[in-house]
Amino acid sequence: MNLDGTLIARSKVCVDPACTDGLLNSSETDVDCGGPDCAPCSVGATCSVGTDCSEDVCDATTNTCAAATCTDLIMNGDESAADCGGTTCPACGVIKRAPGFPELLRCWHPP
Repeated sequence: MNLDGTLIARSKVCVDPACTDGLLNSSETDVDCGGPDCAPCSVGATCSVGTDCSEDVCDATTNTCAAATCTDLIMNGDESAADCGGTTCPACGVIKRAPGFPELLRCWHPP
């Protein structure tokens, strides 16, 4: 048996954890997804951070991957900047960097 308890019962052969073994193991946040080594998880799966999720949104209250929205403060889906542009969100005004978050492009509509 591996240190993380992975054992293939039928063959009784120990195998290394993999992102395709049908088990929640290694650094995965849900079965075969999330964490630093596997593909992002789909909406509804367990997560720790946004990068665990295919839509880059991990709900901190439920620790589950959530669907992208036009109010999640993240540039995701087909948005041109965080929460604006694309086919779903409102058009962007002037796009500028969010204060304190240089990596976040944010829509700003002048008064």
